[in-house]
Amino acid sequence: MPYGTVKVDQITTSTQTVSVDGLAPKASPALTGTPAAPTAAADTSTTQIATTAFVTGQAASSAPVMDGSAAVGTSVKFARADHVHPSDTAKANLASPALTGIPTAPTAAADTNTTQIATTAYVVGQTYAKIGSPSLTGTPTAPTAASDTNTTQIATTAYVVGQGYAKTSGPTFTASVTLTAQAPVRFADSDGSHWVAFRAPATVASNVTWTLPAADGAANQVIRTDGAGNLSFITLSSGASVGVCIALG
Repeated sequence: MPYGTVKVDQITTSTQTVSVDGLAPKASPALTGTPAAPTAAADTSTTQIATTAFVTGQAASSAPVMDGSAAVGTSVKFARADHVHPSDTAKANLASPALTGIPTAPTAAADTNTTQIATTAYVVGQTYAKIGSPSLTGTPTAPTAASDTNTTQIATTAYVVGQGYAKTSGPTFTASVTLTAQAPVRFADSDGSHWVAFRAPATVASNVTWTLPAADGAANQVIRTDGAGNLSFITLSSGASVGVCIALG
């Protein structure tokens, strides 16, 4: 028989059938094992089969630019995984970024209470009082210090009233009042233009207290002392002099 090439799926003779199941069809072959093919030259862009050697050869040899402007690439090579920069110093990390310059962020609405970043505009917009010389408005409040506290703590109205100091209008004293350096006790007239007063002598040998009478005296009575600081009203005898009465008292 003549020699040549026969391409069939199965050859049948009168005495034997030869199977060709181990051959791959042209259309959608299901290859097994480790199929091999010719390796195309680098940058080949056709329908030729790409071998593993071709793919590996397409890897770029330069590191990718991490801080450049985004642009559509033109290279047909892909970046190798080991060329990816582990940390781009031009970009902030998500966790604990160390920002520099003047970082900015959206300004939250006043009184926002979340974990959102607070900008300087947010803080100023909260209208909190400054530590230095604040200009308070409305009715500011503060803790009330204990009575007789003598510090730089703010004194509230409750503290002042609790101190029991004399009021400028109708004061009520509950303890002794001492006027030094012969300061007088003045009693002003109706319009406050003139006054009468009592004051201590220039020199006092010992402390003296006069106790006033418990009630007003009768007409024409005079005040006398019992020598122990108690004052009372008495009626002068007819024709008696004031000086004699006091001496006899």
